[in-house]
Amino acid sequence: MSSHRLPVVVALLCALSISCWAGDAPHAGTGLKPSTPANGLKPIAETLAGVDLTPLAALPVQHGGRYKPLHSLAMEVIDGITTKTTLGKGHTPVSSLLDLIFCRGYYEQQPIAMVKHVEMQRDLALSLPENERDLLRNQGLISPARLADDAVQKALDDLGRLTAKTRFINQVRQAHGLLNQGNLVFQLKCLALPDGPHSDRWRGPAAAGGAFADALNDFAALARFAPKDPTDRLDRFARATWNLLPLGVEAATALGLAREDLPRINQQTLWPLWNAIADGKLDDQQVAALAAGKPAPGVTDAEAIADGLGFLAVRWTKLGVPDDALTDKTLRPALDTALTKVSSAWSRLGGGWIAARLGQLDGAGLQTRINDFAAACAELRDLDNRDRAARGLEPLIVDSQLELAYWRWNGFTGVAWAFLFAVPLLALGSLGSQRWALWLGFGIFALGVIGQIAAFVIRAQLAHRIPLANLFESMAAAALLASLVAVIGETVLALRARRAALPAAASASASVPSAGGGGVHGALALAAALFGCVIVLSQAFLERHDINAFISPQMPILSEFWLRVHTACIVSSYGLIGLGGLMSLTYLVMRIFLRWDDTRCASWDRTTFAINSVAMVVLWVGVVLGAVWAAVSWGRPWGWDPKEVFALLTWVVYIMLIHLRVVVRPHNRAMATALVSLAAFVVMAFNWYIVNVVLAGLHSYA
Repeated sequence: MSSHRLPVVVALLCALSISCWAGDAPHAGTGLKPSTPANGLKPIAETLAGVDLTPLAALPVQHGGRYKPLHSLAMEVIDGITTKTTLGKGHTPVSSLLDLIFCRGYYEQQPIAMVKHVEMQRDLALSLPENERDLLRNQGLISPARLADDAVQKALDDLGRLTAKTRFINQVRQAHGLLNQGNLVFQLKCLALPDGPHSDRWRGPAAAGGAFADALNDFAALARFAPKDPTDRLDRFARATWNLLPLGVEAATALGLAREDLPRINQQTLWPLWNAIADGKLDDQQVAALAAGKPAPGVTDAEAIADGLGFLAVRWTKLGVPDDALTDKTLRPALDTALTKVSSAWSRLGGGWIAARLGQLDGAGLQTRINDFAAACAELRDLDNRDRAARGLEPLIVDSQLELAYWRWNGFTGVAWAFLFAVPLLALGSLGSQRWALWLGFGIFALGVIGQIAAFVIRAQLAHRIPLANLFESMAAAALLASLVAVIGETVLALRARRAALPAAASASASVPSAGGGGVHGALALAAALFGCVIVLSQAFLERHDINAFISPQMPILSEFWLRVHTACIVSSYGLIGLGGLMSLTYLVMRIFLRWDDTRCASWDRTTFAINSVAMVVLWVGVVLGAVWAAVSWGRPWGWDPKEVFALLTWVVYIMLIHLRVVVRPHNRAMATALVSLAAFVVMAFNWYIVNVVLAGLHSYA
């Protein structure tokens, strides 16, 4: 066995908590099928046929400073590896995560990891064999085995000397780390165990504990299915213990396993025990004797095996919940039972998932294991809430279903379709004077705005904050602001048109806003719909460049009052700048391709200039408040950070716009305003995206 596998397999003594390779045999063999696919795993669609992953998808986990459903965690993990939220080919985020935990060996040689940056692709390709270079250069894909190769790791170390590539190197290292099964299970903190009066830290399945005798029986059940061939048996031992229960650093520390303990336990305890059981030299009674610390007669190295198991049994109790962590001591019996149940349920789930992926377990059997594990976790949450009540705390409620609904709806991105349909109708109504198209466009646009508001409110509820903490949220908030301004503006214009067109004897139908007659009805809605389309549809591409579309807690630095106000002002100015810039773009298009009378052009120009004027004021207030916050937080109001420089440059462009309104002749004023407004929009977009994502600075988190 290779040296790098020793700590893994050993620490993973813990096959001690695995049920069995083929799903609980020999104690629960129902639902198993004899055949195994010749080419590895079954298609995931066949595995999931008749299986409902919702109990797992909705399973609350503690991760990244918040409570979230397992579905959200799975999306984040898979995105960090592949830049997508699933492994594709019919996978869901949860099934992708389960495959990487329990069936990791089958993905070892598959190019599933994404190297995002083009230069990194070229740099790392030089360290690959010739036949793998094109795949990395052209598609950015690399296999987990190759990513862990010494040559690739050395290339990353060498590139680490280049500060400019630190961000891209970290992305590759993050993908490498996430592909480690131990790291994956370590993040599955789904067990709400009492942890003392001043802690609410949850644990993962690898640190659950449970009864040592039950864990050893599960290990024995697994070993009885070991292959006869020595090489295959060793591979099964290593892969099974690794895939089904990687303890990770936390659990190994809790067990008190020192570095020198790991190879000793592996070589002198677990591996000999595995072989003895696989060869039929140990029956259930002898395994029970070993669990009680007694040697098994007639077995080679029986005393060494018994000593090693005794060593583990003593430390196994450290995985449970100590008495001083419990406020309500009467919960002890129920908690110990629940711990054993959840540990066994996790083992059964792992064995069942592998068996189902190999075609040895049907959907009903897998569903039972999924439901059992979800129910066991729920039982622990109930016990933890009872202990919280004893501490005088409110029960912890995680609204997983709301977050699942948010992601099924696809958050802000789902409203893009409404805006996409509204754009041609609003263009036909506002530019082409088609009243029916204008009204229909308004209706669809209103649905999009309602969707934006709902997504904003739901995300605020899930994040427990105003969603302005990262670039994704600022983009969505700016698009929402532009839409709200458009709704208010269109309403005001409609009311003015109604008053102007309705003398005392006017008919009720005259209240419909006219698409002509000197007004600009539909112009604001058209620009806002375009802004919503550009923002929402671009996010699918921008996520590949470290735009965090996932819900995360607010960074502590963003909790200061002046920074909150500064952020709100800047995001608001971006929404107004985007609205004014896209109005200017549509104005330029219609002036080039359409014949407009001077009255309508003047009306469009006045509306655009009004929006740009407000944007300039709000941007200036945001820049000033940012300087106030910087003086309080960093001890200086200005530091020539790229974000600061380009924010000021955007404001300077607006100063130019104001001066042009004075010096340019009236018949060229509208065209000049539109061109400068569009230039300000481009500078703002550069500042919003390139400066945040590409350039390193103090505002890279924004």
